[in-house]
Amino acid sequence: MLIDTKGKIAFKGHPANRPNLAEDITKLLAGEEITGEGCAPAAPKEGGEAAQAMPEGFKAASDDDIAKVNEFMSGFKETGKKIQEECKDQAKLMPRAFCVMVC
Repeated sequence: MLIDTKGKIAFKGHPANRPNLAEDITKLLAGEEITGEGCAPAAPKEGGEAAQAMPEGFKAASDDDIAKVNEFMSGFKETGKKIQEECKDQAKLMPRAFCVMVC
C-alpha cells in the first residue's frame, strides 16, 4: 500500500503494477495524487463525501499517534538485520534474493 501525506490509502496492490514507484512516492511526499490501477479515487474538491470514509469505530490518526508509530517501527531496523543474519543460509536456497517483511 502507498499512503499519502494525509493518511489516505493512495494505492493498494503489488508494487510491480506501478510503472514508476519512485515517482509515485515523490508525488505523494509532495502532497500530489497518483492515478491508475489500484489507486483510490480522488477526494471531491469542495463539499461532498470523502473518497474514503473511515470505518465505523475508527478515528483519524493524530500527529502524535503517527510519531509514536514511526518511533516503534524504527526498532524493526535492528530486528530485520537479526532476521537476515539468522536466515542467511536458508535464503541461499530460495529462488529470489529478497524477503518482504510486513507489519
